[in-house]
Amino acid sequence: MSTPTNFTVWYQEKELQVQLVRTGKQVLYRVLSADQQLAFFLTRAQDAEGSFFWTSIPEGRQQLAEEIGVLIEAYLLS
Repeated sequence: MSTPTNFTVWYQEKELQVQLVRTGKQVLYRVLSADQQLAFFLTRAQDAEGSFFWTSIPEGRQQLAEEIGVLIEAYLLS
């Protein structure tokens, strides 16, 4: 099964459009709300201990990245 490049997830009753973007070896997810109040990129990163986590690009929306990242992951695994 191939990974979809465009899909929708719901976050706090808002529909978010998600677009998979590949840049070399890195996989990014562009997130955009219908009202365009949310617009940023997410990616999975690895810390010094080897644990993976979701982060925003640019950094600064860590909590949002973690919450929406879980939704993206759930969608991709469904």
